[in-house]
Amino acid sequence: LTKHIISTSEFVSKIQDECLQAGLDKYVVTGLPRNDVFFKQTEPDQQTEKFNNFSRIVLYAPTWRHNRNETVFFPFQDFSLNKLTDYLSENNILLILRPHKNELKKQSTIQLLKSIGDKNKNILLGTHDKFPDVNLLLRNIDILITDYSGIYHDFSLLNKKMIFVPYDYDEFDENNGFLYDYYEFLPGKIIKSQLDLQREIVDTKPNISKIKKLNDLLHIFKDGNSSMRVSQLITKKYFNSK
Repeated sequence: LTKHIISTSEFVSKIQDECLQAGLDKYVVTGLPRNDVFFKQTEPDQQTEKFNNFSRIVLYAPTWRHNRNETVFFPFQDFSLNKLTDYLSENNILLILRPHKNELKKQSTIQLLKSIGDKNKNILLGTHDKFPDVNLLLRNIDILITDYSGIYHDFSLLNKKMIFVPYDYDEFDENNGFLYDYYEFLPGKIIKSQLDLQREIVDTKPNISKIKKLNDLLHIFKDGNSSMRVSQLITKKYFNSK
């Protein structure tokens, strides 16, 4: 029996309960402990030390489409892997591809990864095995590319640039739906071509006003103390402590 559910804002509590139907009285706004890492100084990890060799780090992390269709990483008519790799090399950019673990079984993803190979120093496969804690990875990147993944909700706390590829929006909306207006609160540009992609990843300047609009909706706390608030909640509610 669920007694309490932690949340990041009253708005998030309301839309989350539309799915869970647990009762709004059970929600407590504490922030999410996993996001505390964005605000705390910790020891550098070996996985991200290599990032220092690049001028900027770009993470491409699309959502999982629940086995309906294979995710198309580069749904662009002008897509050319050779041109992309040349562009990344010329600008000293590292592009990290992070498919959902279930996508690694899909044929198109397998073929894409085979075509990239292990020899391309500017494209890295950022699997869950290689980077198990995605938030540790997020704090070390400069630009996030995604579509509808909730990863950009966490990433918005860092006030860094975001780029979006909602190439199958209508289909995703029909099958999954959205709990708020996707386009109204989108904190970055939509790209529709490889040329758009290349133009956007050389500039790390974020759209601060759009990010703030999303943050104010999703996050009451932006201080790295969510773990402490959750701990205090547990102590107060379950150990009768003042």
